[in-house]
Amino acid sequence: KDAIDNLENIAKKLNDDFGLLILSDKNQNLPKNVKVKKTRGFLCSFVQKKIFLSLSGFDEKFFLYYEDYDLVKRILKKKLSIYEIPIKYTNLLGSHNKKFNHPIEVNRNFHLMWSKFYYKKKHLGYVYSLFSTLPYLLRSLFKLIVNLNNSEKKEIYLARISGLYNSYILKDPLYRPKINQK
Repeated sequence: KDAIDNLENIAKKLNDDFGLLILSDKNQNLPKNVKVKKTRGFLCSFVQKKIFLSLSGFDEKFFLYYEDYDLVKRILKKKLSIYEIPIKYTNLLGSHNKKFNHPIEVNRNFHLMWSKFYYKKKHLGYVYSLFSTLPYLLRSLFKLIVNLNNSEKKEIYLARISGLYNSYILKDPLYRPKINQK
């Protein structure tokens, strides 16, 4: 309730001297603004339009994962302040038609792996990213072999492998699930 007014009041108290305000989860008891000093994700935030535009907004190659980490990383690189603030939000953890659970899960796994590598490559370099994501690739290969007789799990681990492989060869994340809507 009154979140927009409260955000405006906090921004005014900070004299608009911030890069990002991150709202706190309803389960957190945050008594005051806390300065964020390292990269982290967020679900609900407030950013000044001029700063967002100066950063060219979100990197559109990200889909579903790591776009928040990337934005925080770029704001911190510009030496702008980020605060977690005591305005609470409720996370409903997404929603979709349950009959599409499996295609959505396959999509989610592809993009999680693709974005994980892309984020690391963007900020830490290709070689580091390759070596740091190889354990995920090997684990997914092992789980694929273990689940060869389970078609749904097999598709999920193939999506993970495919996400990493496509990011390794620098392909854009164009995968989207095939959903038959009858």
